[in-house]
Parts: sequence; structure tokens; C-alpha cells
Amino acid sequence: MNQNQRGASYLGIFALIISAVFFIKVAVALFPAYYDDRVINQQIQEVLKNLPKSASTEEFNKEFATRLQLNNIRDLKAEEIAKAEVTGTGLKVKKSYQRQADFLKDTRFVTSFDKEFVQSSTNMAE
Repeated sequence: MNQNQRGASYLGIFALIISAVFFIKVAVALFPAYYDDRVINQQIQEVLKNLPKSASTEEFNKEFATRLQLNNIRDLKAEEIAKAEVTGTGLKVKKSYQRQADFLKDTRFVTSFDKEFVQSSTNMAE
């Protein structure tokens, strides 16, 4: 009698379930940091778009901090993650910060976010 196995074995199904749980755990640990970074990038761009080219770094910091609070990003301080400087064409903002996310007992993910934004010459608020 020739017996061929059809379908997956119990061990194969178990390995698939363990793999799926692992990847879901990674996604749950990392998603909030990447989502917050996306919101932060949008808010920096909006602030630069709405501020006049003659705006000071204090005006940027105040507006950016307000927008972070409105978007429920309360564990990051605006002054610590984004440094603004005045240039000849407007403001230049360098965003640089790290987030840590717990994964398992003694294991953490550390994600770094770095990006520069320049206030463009197509600024509408002058």
C-alpha cells in the first residue's frame, strides 16, 4: 500500500502559527514608533508651510509643540526631536531622535529617525 501524505503536518502547522505570532508581535512593537514618525514629519512640513520665511526658531518650536500635543504625541518633546535654524531661504529643521520598544523580556527594538526639512521658496505665508 502506497501512503502519501496530503496537506501539512502538525509540526508544519505549529511552525506556521509560531511564525505568524512572532511577526505580529514585531509589528505591534514597531508600528506605533513608525506611525508617530509619519505624523511628526507631516506636522513639521505643515509648520514650515504655514510660517513665514522670517519666522524665528522659537515660533517654530512653539507651533510644533502645539501640533504634537494636538496629535496626541505626548511622550516626545518638540525641542528634543527637532532643531530649527534660520537660513537665508527660511527655516531649516533637522529631526533626529530614537524610540525604544519592548519586545520580549530583555529584548528591545531601538529605532532611529533622522530627516532634514527646508522651508521652500514656494511658501504661501509671507
